[in-house]
Amino acid sequence: MKFKIANLALCCLLVACFAIAAPGEASAKPEFFTQSCLACHADDTPTCDGCHKHGLKNLTATTDVDQYQPGQTVTVLLGGGSRGGYVGARLYNDSAQEVDRVTGPTGTGDDGGQNPALEFPMTLSAPAPITPGLYTWSASWYGSPNDSGNPGTYPHVEEFVPTNQFEVLGASCADADGDGYEDSACNPSVGAGGGDCDDTNPLVNPGVAEICGDGLDNDCDGLYDGNDPDCVVSCADVDGDGYEDSACNPSVGAGGGDCDDANPLVNPGMTEVCGDGLDNDCDGLYDGNDPDCATGGMTGINCAGPANESILYAAPTFGWSARGGANNGFAVDLSLDWTFGSYFSTFNNLRQIINGNSWAMPDTLWNAVPSGSYVYWRVRGADMAVTPVRIMNSDEVWWFYKP
Repeated sequence: MKFKIANLALCCLLVACFAIAAPGEASAKPEFFTQSCLACHADDTPTCDGCHKHGLKNLTATTDVDQYQPGQTVTVLLGGGSRGGYVGARLYNDSAQEVDRVTGPTGTGDDGGQNPALEFPMTLSAPAPITPGLYTWSASWYGSPNDSGNPGTYPHVEEFVPTNQFEVLGASCADADGDGYEDSACNPSVGAGGGDCDDTNPLVNPGVAEICGDGLDNDCDGLYDGNDPDCVVSCADVDGDGYEDSACNPSVGAGGGDCDDANPLVNPGMTEVCGDGLDNDCDGLYDGNDPDCATGGMTGINCAGPANESILYAAPTFGWSARGGANNGFAVDLSLDWTFGSYFSTFNNLRQIINGNSWAMPDTLWNAVPSGSYVYWRVRGADMAVTPVRIMNSDEVWWFYKP
């Protein structure tokens, strides 16, 4: 004997649909879920709609607008459907390639939590084609069709529905600086004549070579100056002392900074020899002008941490050590430019003199550092007990990378 279901919601909560009144409709029994669905839907909530069809009828797929720029996001709303059980939705381009899908948190459809984002209507999206023209994509519902007329069958099927026709516009973006490349905000595709990351400067576009040291991303590859591989060159180490010629590579942290590449006894790793007329340690000072040769006071600073060339995921604590000095004060300098053409300083910007040998970078400052940046750092210091005060830089300039 069959009974007409009065309250489908109650049925789904109890997972005990005894029968469907209309003749010919499939029975809904709790064991059906265990027998036919549990293998894939172990993390999902058993429901009547989970075993029966949940979206097979009256599907529609509509784009958010009718015209797009090349590469602009096409958003498709897949609507219709007759139930709200486990939901799978897919989006295909005009070449029948899948470009997006929505399957819910378990990867196998709605988990029964009644999350509107996982039920019809559902939103799918993908970049528009680069080539101008008229396009029609398709969206699909995927799941079990078991219901009226399908008693005893549990396959999963995919029902397709075409989107409305939409147009990808031709090249109509601005080229304000007249360099032949359109503004990347409008046309991000270099192949389609766009990708200009600064459409106000004709010397900046994907077709120019990177100019090292000018602070600009000349070739619009997202990198500039010392962070751009185009600026990394192989420099000579003529005297074989382990330091490259400073004229080619001025960064001590990058293995350069040798101010006399013909003399192996002159490089940033040497100790200043007082009275020989040479800048042995390549700090720009020699003999009586070099604090290393001064009587008393601080004679040098060495970076201690974080280790050079580190990859950091949180604000670091900087550490260093000083040679000599009775009343030392320090400042930490940070820059995105290894030449320190511009930099942040705990003294200049925070008006803070550090009396110890470490400084913890505040989270607010860390958060201001752009992701994907190489950050160069050094320490400056002086012995406040010595008059006149002689400020010196750390022997090293180190860097870390923030992903």
